[in-house]
Amino acid sequence: MRYILLSALILTLCGFSIACEKEAPSGPGAMEPIRPRGRVHDKNALAQVQLPSWPPLGSAGVDLAKLPRSYRRGMALLAADPDNLAMAEAAQHHALALLKIPADRSLGHVLHGRLQLVLGRKPDGQILDGNLAIAVQDFRSALETDPKCYEAIFYQADLALKAKHMAKYDALVKMARALRPDSPETRWLALRQKSRLISWTDWLQEAETLLADAQHPDLLRQTYSLVAQNYRLRDNTSKALAIHQAMVDRLPEDPRAITLFIECLLTERMPGQALKLTEPLERLRPGPTTVRLKAKILCNVGNQLLGSKANPKEVEAWYRRAIKLEPEQAEAWLGLALALHMKAKESESEQDQARAFQAASKAKQLDPGNRQARLIYEELFYARHQ
Repeated sequence: MRYILLSALILTLCGFSIACEKEAPSGPGAMEPIRPRGRVHDKNALAQVQLPSWPPLGSAGVDLAKLPRSYRRGMALLAADPDNLAMAEAAQHHALALLKIPADRSLGHVLHGRLQLVLGRKPDGQILDGNLAIAVQDFRSALETDPKCYEAIFYQADLALKAKHMAKYDALVKMARALRPDSPETRWLALRQKSRLISWTDWLQEAETLLADAQHPDLLRQTYSLVAQNYRLRDNTSKALAIHQAMVDRLPEDPRAITLFIECLLTERMPGQALKLTEPLERLRPGPTTVRLKAKILCNVGNQLLGSKANPKEVEAWYRRAIKLEPEQAEAWLGLALALHMKAKESESEQDQARAFQAASKAKQLDPGNRQARLIYEELFYARHQ
């Protein structure tokens, strides 16, 4: 009976990613950034961030000379490494500087809103409530300061769509069209709106036209991702993967494009192919974010092998590689515990059984609220003491 329970846990581990990052409680002082676990603080990386030769997303087509340098710098910092708190702090400094200048105050609010969305992003892509509330208020304040602040309309529209507030989204798209009717970003907002209004064939044709016309890397990446997402919704996985490949071929030096392709491959349970993409990613974006992503991929390879009943020793090696890169990855410790338990059953090794229990204990320590970690720990505790 105990072995059946462990087998069920193995299948669960192989099929689903276990969220290891918890929501940080919101404290007093609404303007204080909420900082989830799993972030680093690397000031040395600040010097490596260069101003791109294009405006930030939301300002495509705008003359760079008309955009405050602090705004461009702040946006570039947030895009460089979302997990580096040193970059977030530097971006916050630029936002506060902009807020002190009447002519730039609206963009200061936009930058501060973007900062909150970056700080509050959870592993599943959702935003912590405290950060989201501050971001929404920032974008509203930007529009109150300057009703023609296109950047605030653009980002507020994105939030409205994610929250499925369609009437609000439609109103914001109308505002965007009034301000910049020919902007590729307005066309992108309209494209997302039209996905529920026109046929798939017509929508795809408009998307392909936008991809042919657009030059802004962020906009290209967003459009490719949107097309791939719609193919996946239609259960056309092969086409979705082909779209991601086309995106990487067109943006070979864009680490976020490669990351999106990796995430798609992981969703489709193709960690082996995802691992091949880490080599260019390590070159383009060295640092803790890439290390953490590679550890996740290695863990997913282990999960896949665990589910296919591969050699436990081989499975163990993949989890240990993941743990070496990211020692606080609870999911890898869970997988290691199960791999060692399987290995112990084959070899009847008390040492491997003891190591399995230690790995389960570590997973439970790292993620005490995780039900699967607790169940595995209890099962191995029973197996060890029977």
